[in-house]
Amino acid sequence: MIAFRIDSLSGLGHFMRSKWLALALKEQGVACKLFLDNQPNKELCEPFCQDVVIVPRGLTQVQQASWCTQYLSEQGLTPSHWVIDGYKFSMQWELAVKSPQVGVVVIDDLARSHEADWVIDAKWQGHQTFFSRYDDRVSEDTQLLLGPEYALLSPQYAQFKPQLQRQNSLLFSLGGGGDWSRLTELISHLLHQDNGLLKIEVIIGPYATSTEELSQLAEKFANLHLITGENSLYHYYVQCGLFVGALGTSLYELAATQTSAVTFSIADNQHNDQQDLEQLGHYFHIPDLLDYPVNEIASTLHALLQYRERLNKLAQSAAVKVDGLGAQRVCSVLLNNHHSQKQVLAKASYAETSIQITPDLTLRPVQDTDINHYLNARNRADNAWRMTITKQISQLQHYRWWFANQRASFVLESEGGALLYIWHQLFEIRGQQYLIGGWFAASDDVGFAHAQLILDWQLKETAKLWPKAHWLAVINKENKFVNLLNQRAGFVAVAEGSPEFESILALFPDATPEQFNFVAKFADNNT
Repeated sequence: MIAFRIDSLSGLGHFMRSKWLALALKEQGVACKLFLDNQPNKELCEPFCQDVVIVPRGLTQVQQASWCTQYLSEQGLTPSHWVIDGYKFSMQWELAVKSPQVGVVVIDDLARSHEADWVIDAKWQGHQTFFSRYDDRVSEDTQLLLGPEYALLSPQYAQFKPQLQRQNSLLFSLGGGGDWSRLTELISHLLHQDNGLLKIEVIIGPYATSTEELSQLAEKFANLHLITGENSLYHYYVQCGLFVGALGTSLYELAATQTSAVTFSIADNQHNDQQDLEQLGHYFHIPDLLDYPVNEIASTLHALLQYRERLNKLAQSAAVKVDGLGAQRVCSVLLNNHHSQKQVLAKASYAETSIQITPDLTLRPVQDTDINHYLNARNRADNAWRMTITKQISQLQHYRWWFANQRASFVLESEGGALLYIWHQLFEIRGQQYLIGGWFAASDDVGFAHAQLILDWQLKETAKLWPKAHWLAVINKENKFVNLLNQRAGFVAVAEGSPEFESILALFPDATPEQFNFVAKFADNNT
């Protein structure tokens, strides 16, 4: 028999992940007892309704452990393991039940200190996942089961097959609880602005608050569906066009179903490094999403839904896969002491589209997987002041622009790391073709030689594609570096009132001749 002590007051996540582990153990013939703080809904408890024990309130951790141990003893039960899941349970709880005969298993995702035989932590933090998360926080004898391969999910997720077609729909969730007041504003805005073709599903957890207005909206709008009492959200994930909600456990469910998502943070365990999320196929985590105006959030969601085929490819491109077998793996470890291999990252390959500029430098087209790094580079302080728009670009602004823009963009890399981004775009004004473009550093290692090399490539490449096109540019007058670079490349000042001058004003509406040099490189000089 294996006993569980689960924090069932802090949302639903602790209970659900422990339940899936208990189910895997039950399927192997192992009896389980679940010690909780309160009684969950019957639908959520199945098939453990008869195995739930409510722990009295007001006890210290040591008193709780003693009460639980005494309860089992009176039932004639001796656990082989205690599984402990909850941030409020410290090493005191672990030490109180640990013995040579009883193993202690802790489920965690905050890398806390433990006195345990096993620690299960599915959180993905790149290579740090395996090599430093629990340094000096557990004993040398503790077995660490780390990374998404140990994510404790419903067995349904192991059956996932990629979806060829997804609905034009939004799926909202705050997990087991959450205050719905702010999201209700957004959902109301979407419903009132939409023509009824957008399906909106809302998962309302048993501990949710401020849901009255949602119920009123559901009575008024047929395309709004409220979902309660679900044991698993698998079928909703695999069908929805875009998930919107708190990160939490949903991260691994999203990864397992390759579901595109826009997420935000409402708890300490929902703060993640963007690169780590991208390796799980999740590119749109906006921690402060709910602080934006609802109309801006709504327009961004509409834009992302419009390009959901590209979003789906991003979700499918995950370097780290979640296969839904985490509970079975942990079960195998506990029963057979079998330890699986660490997860290996799949690496992206750009060999077919890359251009070798020099033995050390490679140029490739920008991919959707570059979406966040591109923004981070553009917003670097040493880049922004040189541009026609000097303020920081927000994530929502960037995402709306990214999927609609018509630029040809490239990234110059050295040893797989981005050095700079360069782009160009063709326009036709009054029968004349014009090219505009730009570049910005993505690294402190960019020098004059890199910029000159890539500008030379760009001018030669565009001259082949559009031999009759004139190049137009605006350069901040204080930017001596780029002014010199473009002079060497053959750019000359344009006369005020000329067609080129007027075209620059049209193509660069935020540039003024007082702050920027207006220059051109004419087609007959494109050599």
